[in-house]
Amino acid sequence: LEIEKATENIHTDILRQKHYISSDFEIIDDTYSSSPEAVIAELSWLKKCKGTFSVLLGDMLELGDMTRDEHRRIGRFVFESGARNLFTFGKLSSDIALSAMECGMPRDRIFINEDISNPTLSADAIKENTIKGETVLIKASHSIHSERIVDLLKGQEKC
Repeated sequence: LEIEKATENIHTDILRQKHYISSDFEIIDDTYSSSPEAVIAELSWLKKCKGTFSVLLGDMLELGDMTRDEHRRIGRFVFESGARNLFTFGKLSSDIALSAMECGMPRDRIFINEDISNPTLSADAIKENTIKGETVLIKASHSIHSERIVDLLKGQEKC
């Protein structure tokens, strides 16, 4: 009981694994950081634990010489995970989309936004292309500020 009361007063601004329920879908906000291993773990969990899901993946930064290869590897994982839609945000993440498409993901299920100054384009694409009850994971390196997309999507209810 004491621990329960103490944790009620903990507040954080860290953007890790927050969940929101909009009027139509669940949003998993993991916009604080991103790495290939973290994306693969999230996709594996979604495949195992969620019914219908889509993902918005943004640029993964600080990968050095492996940047392009790692973004392409994630595209293959997106396809293999069974994600219904793939939304990308940022120039680097367009390699995720290209790879998913090459693996067989239908082009009409892939939405690319290379312009990180325009999060509204991504939010609108998610609103127009998700179905009621779907889960949407949003994950990217913090520097591209994909939390702006979450802010445009989320309803007032927080879980």
